[in-house]
Amino acid sequence: MLDIVIKKIVKALLYFPLFLLIGIPGFIFIKLVSPWILIRLEGINCARIGHFAGNMELYCCEMDAGINRPSRKYIDLFFFNNEPICNQYLADLWKKKLTILPFWFLYPIRTLIRFVPYSKKNLIYSGHHNDRDMSNLMDRFPKHLSIDEKDKKNGTELLEKLGIPGDAKIVTLLVRDSAYLAADTSADWSYHSYRDCNVENFIPALEELTKMGYYVIRMGRKAETPLRVINNKIIDYAFNDNQSDFLDIYIGARCEFCITTGAGWDNVPSMLFRKPVIFTNLVPFGRLSTYSKRFIVTTKRHIDKVTGTELSMGEIFSKGLPYALRTADFDKQNIALVENSAEEIKDATIEMLGYVNGTQKFSVDEEKLQNLFWEKYSQLLCAYPYPYAGSLHGEYKARFSSKYLVQNKNWVN
Repeated sequence: MLDIVIKKIVKALLYFPLFLLIGIPGFIFIKLVSPWILIRLEGINCARIGHFAGNMELYCCEMDAGINRPSRKYIDLFFFNNEPICNQYLADLWKKKLTILPFWFLYPIRTLIRFVPYSKKNLIYSGHHNDRDMSNLMDRFPKHLSIDEKDKKNGTELLEKLGIPGDAKIVTLLVRDSAYLAADTSADWSYHSYRDCNVENFIPALEELTKMGYYVIRMGRKAETPLRVINNKIIDYAFNDNQSDFLDIYIGARCEFCITTGAGWDNVPSMLFRKPVIFTNLVPFGRLSTYSKRFIVTTKRHIDKVTGTELSMGEIFSKGLPYALRTADFDKQNIALVENSAEEIKDATIEMLGYVNGTQKFSVDEEKLQNLFWEKYSQLLCAYPYPYAGSLHGEYKARFSSKYLVQNKNWVN
């Protein structure tokens, strides 16, 4: 904590001349022109790929929907708020879409706007703004970024170097493990370990996909465990020497769908390029990805360490766990989180294939159980509301894995 405070003090001292030379004159200029044009500023969170992709795509969708969009003439100006930028290719794409000016120029002005009373109208985000699509915008509006033909040709050539034909159907896999944030030494990220998963549980689903003609790319810049599989249609990109900022984005645009445990990169296929996604092992339970019809979700099992029994949906909420964000929160309640089995992941994958191919059909009983789940989930969210500002859900459009619900009917009660 002391290190963080010292860094903030040093940063303030370093930028003090800019506050005098740029910040104050810029702030005054914005106020002077405000009768004719509203100028809004904001920093882009570019340190994490999830927010870099999701936050900005949602901003564009909100502009399309008229959400947080001024009714008068306005200009929105952005700057990259973090160094280093997590993905330079994505930064270049956003530069083509948004007006992005240098950090040193806008940061001093934005800082003054934050602290001067009655100036929040000059900020683009009035409070919280994250990568959750609470207004269900992704299913309403088209994507805002595109990859040009020259880059597509380059991407095809790079995939061929990975052993993937140019016309291949691709599925991506993203499994969070303890290596995910280990390289970031700015804080102790071990409290996120409750979200980690074993990549080997996904192998049967991957093998099934290759039998059906798909190639699978295991994504990630850092991973703890390589995929222990001998199959030339399964590429462990996380341990491949051909990683690049460009390929990280291009693969997300190129895939048919994504299988993930819920980590930042999955916003690239799901939000930037509107690809279907299987979200497995999602916790905390109150933060399921509910906002698109293209999503299939599952959650980890919550097991009472004392009795060995599994908590029902209602018990997860009544024990105060739906919004738990630290491993210690589960430990205090003597709750063990058990990952989805290989069979459960395979079942969800087969269900997604039916959605992608347009062949999936559900029985009347399956649909009743699906509706019962979401009705129960909605009731519990109302009974145990999110304790902070804002909301986590809009309309419930996702499907919970149908096979999972059929095999665990008592869990819903």
